[in-house]
Amino acid sequence: MSPPGATKEPLVTGSSSFGFGHSSFRLWSLGFCWSLGLGHLAHSSIVVILSNMSHLEDLLAEYYEWGSHVVKCNTLVGRRQHGGWEMELDIIAYSPENKIPHLEPSLDALCWTKRQERFKKKFNAGRKYIFKDMFPWLPPDTQIIQRAILVSAGEHRRTLAGAEVLSVDEMIGEIKQAVACKGPASRAAISERYPLLRTIQLVVCGHYRLADSNTAKE
Repeated sequence: MSPPGATKEPLVTGSSSFGFGHSSFRLWSLGFCWSLGLGHLAHSSIVVILSNMSHLEDLLAEYYEWGSHVVKCNTLVGRRQHGGWEMELDIIAYSPENKIPHLEPSLDALCWTKRQERFKKKFNAGRKYIFKDMFPWLPPDTQIIQRAILVSAGEHRRTLAGAEVLSVDEMIGEIKQAVACKGPASRAAISERYPLLRTIQLVVCGHYRLADSNTAKE
């Protein structure tokens, strides 16, 4: 259910794209509550979370937005003439390098044949509707980079429905390495807009430095 006064068209704020209706909205800031006539919420110390995204999807969205991408999450595409939508795309991002990462993370336990059927529909819909429904102003030859993020990824199964396959651990490793390059939070703290990434920074780099367990007890 959309909040009072919400529009159905995406709202773009800074480097992020937010929307209601057919495009999920990951995070409301307190200031944004005022613009929707929900000023009473801004007097509290909470941030309103409206999301049907998984924890992994939240992390991936933060990572790509932190990397200066325009990120759209859980977006319905392919409006049917008699109602409904053809497909939901999990994470679509537009890069300043003029590339479009399309990620479909899943922790399912399906057999490979079932996965192929499912992801084929997802990635085909991405190729069909990303330019038509999501980024109509981009040239149609803009590169789309499709990735399936799965629980595991054997060496003999590195592609799925035309997309690159990464394991969850490999994706987390990529994120961890990027965050580690920032160093301790005291010198280059990741913005509080990205709570999951900032937590990783504290775990990997510490605030001033990482303390071992023996030092921490002292």
